[in-house]
Amino acid sequence: MMKILSRRGAYMLIGGILVVLGAGSNIGLRRIYDTRPAYVNVRWAASVDDAARQRLEQQYGLTRGEFREQRTWGYYLTNQSSANIEAMVRDPQVEDTFHINRVKMRLALRVEREPDVPVSPDIPGPYRVLSLGTLLVGAVVLGWGWLQR
Repeated sequence: MMKILSRRGAYMLIGGILVVLGAGSNIGLRRIYDTRPAYVNVRWAASVDDAARQRLEQQYGLTRGEFREQRTWGYYLTNQSSANIEAMVRDPQVEDTFHINRVKMRLALRVEREPDVPVSPDIPGPYRVLSLGTLLVGAVVLGWGWLQR
């Protein structure tokens, strides 16, 4: 009977699979649960005065407003639901946005996130531990396989 994998090969294969699973699940969890506020620009219609702008900022979850130019302001968007983004994009009081995909009604793929908030604070603890644990065990097994001669 022929041996398919050597002991070293088996460690390398199992370790590699665990590393890929751990890294993949970690990335997936971050994509699903990462809700750190995203930086977007909003250009308000000429008819929007300060009181209306403040009301709309609250309505759409736009925080830490920073005047950019003319009628354009920069914000951290806290409510990133597709319904909220679509309502904001379709609002006639919003002339234009930046860092929002206006066709797919979602944030742009490469949007700046608020750095002061811990990364992915909403990921359930057991999922985070399992994901990082799988990655760590995979790295250890892979390293052990590498050391086998």
